[in-house]
Amino acid sequence: MQETTPSLVLEGVINKIIFRNEETAYVVMEIETAAGRETVVGYAANLAVGESIRALGDYVTHASYGRQFAAASIESVLPSDTAGILAYLESGAIKGIGKTLAKRIVERFSEQALEVLDQQPELLCEIKGVTPAKASQLSQRYRQIQGVRRVLAELGAFRIPPYVAVKLYKRYGFSAVDALRRNPYLLCGEEYGMGFDMVDNAAAELFSITADSPVRVRAGLLHVLEHNLGNGHTFLPLEALISTTAGFLAVESDLVTACLEELERDDEVVCAPVANLEAVFLQRYYSAEKTVAERLLSMSTPRPCGRDVNRLVDAISSGLGIEYAAMQRRAIAACAENGVFVLTGGPGTGKTTTLHGIMALLDRLELTTLLAAPTGRAAKRMTELTGAKATTIHRMLGITLRAGVPTARYHERNPLDADVIIVDEVSMLEITLFDALLRAMRPSARLILVGDANQLPPIGAGNILRDLLGSELFPSVELTEIFRQSRDSLIVVNAHRINRGEYPEFNERDNDFFLVSCKERAKAAELLTDLVARRLPDAYHVDPIDEIQVLSPTRKGEAGTVFFNEMLQRALNPPAAGKNEVTVQGRLFREGDKVMQIQNNYDLPVILTDTGEISQGLYNGDVGRILEISRSEEVMTICFDDRQVEYPFECLHQLELAYAVTVHKSQGSEYPIVVLAAYPGMGRLQTRNLFYTAVTRARRIFVALGDEAALYQMTDNSREDRRFSALKYLLLDQVSDS
Repeated sequence: MQETTPSLVLEGVINKIIFRNEETAYVVMEIETAAGRETVVGYAANLAVGESIRALGDYVTHASYGRQFAAASIESVLPSDTAGILAYLESGAIKGIGKTLAKRIVERFSEQALEVLDQQPELLCEIKGVTPAKASQLSQRYRQIQGVRRVLAELGAFRIPPYVAVKLYKRYGFSAVDALRRNPYLLCGEEYGMGFDMVDNAAAELFSITADSPVRVRAGLLHVLEHNLGNGHTFLPLEALISTTAGFLAVESDLVTACLEELERDDEVVCAPVANLEAVFLQRYYSAEKTVAERLLSMSTPRPCGRDVNRLVDAISSGLGIEYAAMQRRAIAACAENGVFVLTGGPGTGKTTTLHGIMALLDRLELTTLLAAPTGRAAKRMTELTGAKATTIHRMLGITLRAGVPTARYHERNPLDADVIIVDEVSMLEITLFDALLRAMRPSARLILVGDANQLPPIGAGNILRDLLGSELFPSVELTEIFRQSRDSLIVVNAHRINRGEYPEFNERDNDFFLVSCKERAKAAELLTDLVARRLPDAYHVDPIDEIQVLSPTRKGEAGTVFFNEMLQRALNPPAAGKNEVTVQGRLFREGDKVMQIQNNYDLPVILTDTGEISQGLYNGDVGRILEISRSEEVMTICFDDRQVEYPFECLHQLELAYAVTVHKSQGSEYPIVVLAAYPGMGRLQTRNLFYTAVTRARRIFVALGDEAALYQMTDNSREDRRFSALKYLLLDQVSDS
């Protein structure tokens, strides 16, 4: 599945392993050839000093490390002479054989030493100190090494990238090849990250899978459902799923229907009525929405605190020197007596002040509280606003990847030690993460959800905040009054104007909301670059990379984030002597670049820079800076806020430049200065809630760059794409059935 056209063959004996990544099988080694010593880089498992290799590839010249042989494939040949066998056994390749035992084995069995290990381990007992049990153990370890190599070699024959082959072996062991033959479409899973089209082509070419094969059609159905998770849908209507899949695969609808029935029998999908639709879910998403509904309803019982709540609120108001508005008082009091409570409000409405009051009340009630948010940026902002430690939900739950499945440390049998959990930026929260959170809460714990229902829905599947509010089953307060200290900010005033469908006001002197008119889209990138690199930093004394964020509704075109990122990279982080860079799949990354993680990666080890603790996981939306790029080791060191990670090149498809990001990707973050590019013709992306979300990302200055008509179109367009989510209906159904 990976096409390679190596032009050279290099043969030699390994005399030094310079670097090895056990997770990906990437290796840098020095070999002795007939012509001298060479450095070889590539992918191979369990290589050891003393082995002979045959590598196919080409020579490259690295800026720091000089000439290297970049191998597309590496074939290992075990040594056959006594010197080579001794070097191999002494290398530590076989756990349990050190230098002394290696020497004894070679002295006793000479050139037959490896054959004895493989075929006649009982003969090892002739050597002093080797018991029958140890002989069997050493033989088993040797055979396992050879077995791994055979599996990876067979997988390599199917042109699977080596790092994917390693993951397959870790998941399926010696059955990896059989699993792949049965269903090559398993490579489409998130764990392996290979696109459906690529796998589909290879399935036909290498495995002779026909267009109407049930294996292909089942995979196509799952792919359509998985793809639409990215559009926010937890399910698809039955008819839409069948027609879409039939068209996508160019097969008959009857075949698709039959394959869907097979998937339902195998519990991979669930078909269930939702409102007036026959809905089809991936099994884990149906389970997530159903479990969330059940747990929320069980938690939402009244919780009398046995205290005079109004007097407590009065005492908090007096102690903090704050005169709470009526709706703020109501929100604070509600948190004392309800298992589930929802607080919403836009900018300038006193949401943070109210949250401070809630936390003070919980403290007086002697309830232990944890604070969390869906993303690292949102958690950091929550910490800054409240003064209390907040963390991401992923980190709070201790989510890591086990056997390819995200697994939480905290769950029903090991719940979080907290009486109350407060979650901010709930509009960003996707359903499977919410499910994991509720599973990790004690049945007696309380849940307080804070968010802004007028922002964009989450990037992931579900529509939690709106579904909860729409069900009208849970106590909630919406803060709407703009407080006096916020009325001088056009960012705040215009956000509320936009939300009401009124056009924003621009360019008030000494204010914070500006329009830079540029009606020619072709000139947008040039003007934007000047704004970000020169004009705004000069005017406001800010760092153009860390304190200015460019937003666009779209990735594509002359006013899209992809083109903007190329321009801004050249202006803000140009090439320089000694500044390493790498190009992967047409994307250039350079030391110093601002980058964003664009999908969850649960198993990347990260170092928490404040404590030195080793943790795991980067998540969709995390933003960082590239500190160092090592082409020889094929890793780059990136700092993501309070975490540092050695980022392997094979994961670079999960990374993109972040000088400019889409408005969707900016959710949960706040920036000193925001520049939004807006032009007519961006279609369904030009919506009121997208404009509102962009404006509310700005803390100090908001600049609209482009055509004023596009901003008016956004304000007028209150249409929102329908999200197929079932939570609201599952909640209402359970209440009606009880």
